[in-house]
Amino acid sequence: MRALFFLALLPYLFLAPARAAEGEDIGAAKLRAEKLVKSLEAADFATCEAATTALKNLGPVAIPALLAAEKEGDPELKARIAYICKVIELREKLSAALRAADPGIEDDLARDQRAWPKHFFEAAKREKKTSRPDLEILAAGAFRVVRAEKQAKELKEVLSAAADLQIRSLIPELCKLLEDEDGTLRDQAAQLMGRMEAEEAVPQLIKLIDKDRGWPSAHAAESLGMLGAPKAVPNLIKLLDAEFAVSRSSAAGALGNIGKEARTAAPKLIKQLGDSDGWARANAARALGQLRVKDAVPDLIKRLADDDSNVRSYAAQALCELKAKEAIPEIVKHIDKKSWYASFEFATALCAMEDVQGADFLIEQFPQICEIYRGSAVIALIKSRSKHAATLFVKLLDDEYPYFRAHAAFGLGILGHKESTAKLEELAKGEDAFVRIGAQFALTKLGVRDFSPEILKGLQVEEEWVRCMAVQSVGELGLKAALPELKKLSAHPNHSVRDAARAALEKFETP
Repeated sequence: MRALFFLALLPYLFLAPARAAEGEDIGAAKLRAEKLVKSLEAADFATCEAATTALKNLGPVAIPALLAAEKEGDPELKARIAYICKVIELREKLSAALRAADPGIEDDLARDQRAWPKHFFEAAKREKKTSRPDLEILAAGAFRVVRAEKQAKELKEVLSAAADLQIRSLIPELCKLLEDEDGTLRDQAAQLMGRMEAEEAVPQLIKLIDKDRGWPSAHAAESLGMLGAPKAVPNLIKLLDAEFAVSRSSAAGALGNIGKEARTAAPKLIKQLGDSDGWARANAARALGQLRVKDAVPDLIKRLADDDSNVRSYAAQALCELKAKEAIPEIVKHIDKKSWYASFEFATALCAMEDVQGADFLIEQFPQICEIYRGSAVIALIKSRSKHAATLFVKLLDDEYPYFRAHAAFGLGILGHKESTAKLEELAKGEDAFVRIGAQFALTKLGVRDFSPEILKGLQVEEEWVRCMAVQSVGELGLKAALPELKKLSAHPNHSVRDAARAALEKFETP
């Protein structure tokens, strides 16, 4: 037991700088520590507490005296010494900013292991004000506690928060969970690998879809798709024959996300359009569009009349990806002006094929469209390249949300709307990088001013939406200087960035 205690403190004996109070040399501080340690055994509680506080404040310089006292101490003294040393350790590891934002955190964590998850969640809420090292320390501690106590619900919450924060230092632990005997833990880990952009987990995820059946294999397939893992294509094709419908559906979705390397799956995906499960049919339709399988057009047109609304909408989107203009008459049949919701996917599909009927429908219905769908409506209107959308885009330049301002600016650039130049100039100088790049693209496209160097720099920005806007911009502008970076980003672990880069590259390949 003593050996374990000593080993736990060893790093702090050699690595942590010895400190003393201002004006006190190290030798004097060590002597003071020895006296204070003796006071830990005082019968008077107040004296004991005062000594504890003073030793914690002395920091690493007190460690030798604490170790010496631990040799002969009784269990109560050993426990107090362990607590003091843990507080000293945490004060060395955790930043002063975190300790100021969360007063007493080191004492709380040293006293009670169960406090780790609570403080991690609190720090996660203050993400922008909490340093990355602090988040990683707290995430590791929270994971260790809930894993040891086998708290399934809390473990899921910790891992989900860690994935949202991209705490990549936990990936090795997640990889271990992929091979755990507990299927629930395998499933939780499989779900998160894609969100964590954990490319190193690809071999284990492939093994999981081969040997596991049920939710773990389905979620492993989803993560492989998010990671764009071409090595998984043969295994995912086999999974299309799984008995579990969700696995078939996930496999189809993953193959579509992987892209052109998965085109060998086309025959089986076309066959899956007749699957008994709605989502399996829907994801097969979506994948055929993503993989640009022209041979699937006749079967996709048939699916516009499917009993399942998801299949109908995904088939419509696939047909627009394939630029199957022969499908327009069939798609138009599904536009119901009494219900924007029922008609939404069909209208956006028409927009993608630059059919004005879809654009006019979305412009007319825009005030009724709920907020969640408005972003997709704006993207669809940009794709439609309909001049009818200009008035709406101009209005959105003053919207409270950066997403709408950025895309409205981008759309006005696509439409060649020079009347909005003054407002675009203002947005191009703004603080929001997302909006700024959208406006800079528009001004460059309009020939007002060349912001190409600034847009190219946006390809290096880590923030997903900013980078995606830069990627789309260089694709529309045909900036060949961006080609090397676009090729790199076409294999990016983040699927949004990856898909945007691939779409941009297609523009260079299309005459």
